[in-house]
Amino acid sequence: MDSEEVTPIYEQDSTAVVRPTNLAEENTKYFSNGDTHENRKRRTQYLIPIKTKTGGGANSQYERFKKAIILAMLTNRTLVLTPFFLHGGHVRGLNLDHLRSFKDTFDVEMLSELLPVATVEEYRKVCNRGNTKAIGWKVDQSDYETNAVDFFGNIMDIELPGADALKSFQTGCQLDEVISELGDATCVAFSTSGYLGLPLGGPEQREEMLRTVMKYLWRSLKIRKVVDVMTEDICHGEPYLAFHWRNKSSEMPCFFGRDKSKDRCESIVREVRKLAHRASDAVSELMEQEHIKCIYVACPLWSLEIVDILAKRIPRNRIIVSEDLPIPESDKAFVEDYYIMSLVEQEVAYRAAIFVAAGYSNWSDFVTEGREVAEKITYDIRELAQIPEDVNKMMI
Repeated sequence: MDSEEVTPIYEQDSTAVVRPTNLAEENTKYFSNGDTHENRKRRTQYLIPIKTKTGGGANSQYERFKKAIILAMLTNRTLVLTPFFLHGGHVRGLNLDHLRSFKDTFDVEMLSELLPVATVEEYRKVCNRGNTKAIGWKVDQSDYETNAVDFFGNIMDIELPGADALKSFQTGCQLDEVISELGDATCVAFSTSGYLGLPLGGPEQREEMLRTVMKYLWRSLKIRKVVDVMTEDICHGEPYLAFHWRNKSSEMPCFFGRDKSKDRCESIVREVRKLAHRASDAVSELMEQEHIKCIYVACPLWSLEIVDILAKRIPRNRIIVSEDLPIPESDKAFVEDYYIMSLVEQEVAYRAAIFVAAGYSNWSDFVTEGREVAEKITYDIRELAQIPEDVNKMMI
């Protein structure tokens, strides 16, 4: 078939963004008292998410923060916008240097259209150990103590109850049980460690609320403006495919030297290389099928070999990686931060005509969820490359 006769499966502007509509109507259905957005601005009860130092990197924190948004909505509380922290790859542990502000991560104004929000400073003025209740789902008391007392208390100067006052709900508890436990408490500390169960009616309601949250959880305006400038030059303004490749199987044991067995690491690298060739074949075939001539590859340092493998199928000057991004001079200091660059790459991937997600990756999942809300086309590399289930976990 002549290429002129083929219509690509993507038709929308790759940079288009879907803004929510009918805000009051959409939000009110999640509040039992029919609260309106204007009334909710005056709410004086708070929910502060207590993030955990364990269990994944920044995107794990984002996923858990979404649950905090939902819980604040269900219990009619103002959500406190606690900072996130740089945690992933070679960075581990919590300290002041790792803190990254909420406003640099997500758009505060956009989120405030979904529910009332407050700063940590506002929370400090109202809340203390005496008027705060601590809750979570299947939370380990020692983990809570480390996060709430050692980090939020000592580093962020937020006074929270000790682990002995923590109420840990079990899976399947109902919303009225949670509301009864909270009573008229002015402040609630929600531990995001442990199992993140939520008192929802079922899978469909959970999915609906998560999709609603994603409509309002946008990367920060500053990041979007940086990418606005970049996308004018990326691939000369042509539609592009974004591909996230993550090789976690060799990340910890090999790249960061946590496994001293040289033979084992070499074996892992060989197996992952086979998968990389298979994935590259699938991606290049998809690009040819959809008449896309340019690809953005989002990958960490320990996975850069994928670029060399792709270059055997796609001209190297058509392969863009983070160091090739046309970052405005005025924004270079901002974007050089590892945490911020990851968000920039997510926004670049979000705007792609087609996105190919990595397997078993919270980074890819977060981009995919946003694209699904905007009805953008996404493939999973495991399915696209038809990688057997018994070997595809090598890619995590």
